[in-house]
Amino acid sequence: MGNCCQSNSETFLKNISCPNCQSIGKGVQIIAIKSLLIPTALTRLHADTIYSFCPSENGEVVYFSGSDT
Repeated sequence: MGNCCQSNSETFLKNISCPNCQSIGKGVQIIAIKSLLIPTALTRLHADTIYSFCPSENGEVVYFSGSDT
């Protein structure tokens, strides 16, 4: 049974596969994503979503979530 009250900062370590290259991504905190985005991109960011970093050097995707890149 999962914890329904678990926040993004507590779950950021969950690893998921990159939708582009299938490499296992490394979970990142939302603050890391926010620090890289311009204001217009910040408006599209979902703060309650878990994001991951793709370590592939040749990939087109850097950060992704389970439902979007």
